[in-house]
Amino acid sequence: MAAPGKRVLCFDLDDTLWSVEEGIKKAEAELVRGLAKQHPEHASHFVDAEKLKAVKATVYERETDLLERCDYGEVRRRVMMHGLLLGGMCQEAIDAAIGDIMERWFYLRSSCCAKFPHADEVLAQLSLEYEMVAVTNGNARLDHAGIADYFHHHITPMHEGMKPKPCRSMFLKALDLTGTSPEHVVMIGDDKEKDIAPAIDLGMKAVLVDVLGGKACPTVPESVRTITCLSALPTVIKEYYSSQPRL
Repeated sequence: MAAPGKRVLCFDLDDTLWSVEEGIKKAEAELVRGLAKQHPEHASHFVDAEKLKAVKATVYERETDLLERCDYGEVRRRVMMHGLLLGGMCQEAIDAAIGDIMERWFYLRSSCCAKFPHADEVLAQLSLEYEMVAVTNGNARLDHAGIADYFHHHITPMHEGMKPKPCRSMFLKALDLTGTSPEHVVMIGDDKEKDIAPAIDLGMKAVLVDVLGGKACPTVPESVRTITCLSALPTVIKEYYSSQPRL
């Protein structure tokens, strides 16, 4: 049974709270610098941009199932292992090193994504009044991104039984974890197809975040508010709920 009066905000992360492309580039560059220092004799396929591109292409081509499931962490692990193997590192040494390499990657992947203006203060403000759930296809870690204290739950396709957005499974999981019903939930995301459409179909409200530009389009339902700065979010959320009495 849904909890009476509970109000929930579901957040996408990548390109909603930060620019993921820019962050990934910075993280990858930092990881490569570390590999070049720690394993200089085996890092040739990472230091050379063309070789790294070829390594990725090989792994992406044979790991389509992982990509479809948005298991980006495992794809990254296999890219790193394949590159080290091509660089002459033996499998035993790779197996011994890959755990630390991936821990470093997950830290960099999350911490190198610079949050959009006002993200921290908006999340802090909203978390005082609403139950917050991260619903993301990405593999950012909330603690490394510095936002773990704002969220009650974190749902990704890697959780048992989950499928990537736009599949409904993660949205339904959010409802289950919070014990609420769709009409008391607002989904905040940057992707019309993956974030907005499935939320609306379930009966949730939604906010389209267009900080990077180019997300707004005529096909977005009139009921969906579009914001270009996160500072506008608290007001939009309040307006959504102002006409909805607590049960």
